[in-house]
Amino acid sequence: MLLNLEWTIPAWILLALHFILGVPIVWFWVALAVWLLSVLLWTDIFGRLNALGNIPDKPKENKNPYSYKEDK
Repeated sequence: MLLNLEWTIPAWILLALHFILGVPIVWFWVALAVWLLSVLLWTDIFGRLNALGNIPDKPKENKNPYSYKEDK
């Protein structure tokens, strides 16, 4: 999502409006901060969900007769 720069278009529009119409620049920084915080929030959510799905399986008994080694 960090490379998804089209989500920053509102911030760039606000920056252009700052130079053209005199809109306070703080709105540009607020829009960029909202975009960055949303990226961090989604990264955190997906990281936590990924950790929930990584439960190791219990060891299973080998029932394959070709790979089972008998002591002779």
